[in-house]
Amino acid sequence: MKVYYNSKLAKLLTFMKGFSTIMFFGVIITEEGVLSGKTLKHEETHVKQYVDCLGFGLLSGIVLMVIFLALGIHDSWAITLLLTIPILLYYVIYGTEYLYWRMRGFNKTDAYRKIGFERQARWIADTWNLPYNQQRHYISFGWWRNMT
Repeated sequence: MKVYYNSKLAKLLTFMKGFSTIMFFGVIITEEGVLSGKTLKHEETHVKQYVDCLGFGLLSGIVLMVIFLALGIHDSWAITLLLTIPILLYYVIYGTEYLYWRMRGFNKTDAYRKIGFERQARWIADTWNLPYNQQRHYISFGWWRNMT
């Protein structure tokens, strides 16, 4: 897990008040000079979620590529789409879920807190300082489950 401290990019991307750290395409960037163990565990969870989505996106892209080739579709737009699906899938799911909660009437902070990725990251990070056998551990695609 790579962490970039004192990141100028983090200053641009962390636009919500009180937030200074973000997982960005599989790496952690932060405005801070040091992060707490809880924050590191939270962001590490996001990295794992991103990797899950990347793998699922690659698998989906391969299946779609076979279908496109079978249908005789060889256009560059199709190949570009299939290459971008794995990279952006995490952010598409994240953004879609955020918009869903906003449309349901939640304010921006509450909508953010209801996103499955965020619920799972908090669920795991809340036990970061317990002995290993008492900690909650990452479950692939666990963000689909109710982590309360």
